[in-house]
Amino acid sequence: MEEEPLKQGIHILKRIGTFYIFGEYRHTERAQTALVPYYALSAPFTTYVNSRERFELGLDYPGCHKLPFTEENLQPGIYRDVEGRDYNVHGEFIHAYTGELFVCYWAMFEPYASLATPKCKFLEEIAQPELNYKGPRFVLKHAR
Repeated sequence: MEEEPLKQGIHILKRIGTFYIFGEYRHTERAQTALVPYYALSAPFTTYVNSRERFELGLDYPGCHKLPFTEENLQPGIYRDVEGRDYNVHGEFIHAYTGELFVCYWAMFEPYASLATPKCKFLEEIAQPELNYKGPRFVLKHAR
């Protein structure tokens, strides 16, 4: 029997703390991996992403991986890919286990998937000769 996805909202982990969960997202490079982006509702109020299993067990809640709020952070908003599909980007999250930055977003087309991609992949330059395109994988269309 398949597990029900974690719902968006406030979750309390025993002995760890209270967190706001954005839902469950599919890792774009490892489709079988469910990632859970969340932020702590107590200091240091940092955003994280972790596997569902590790989140539910309360593993790797670091408290030391702070996401600096600088101009370099990816701006939340609507992004478009080279094929003209739109995505609603929620923002960046630090992987609680590896420290890697992830971008979490929803596809704004069927099947409306919730996705998580390493930030370096989200921002990379791509070349698609069949579309006569060379440039960023995603381009900001509307900022929030």
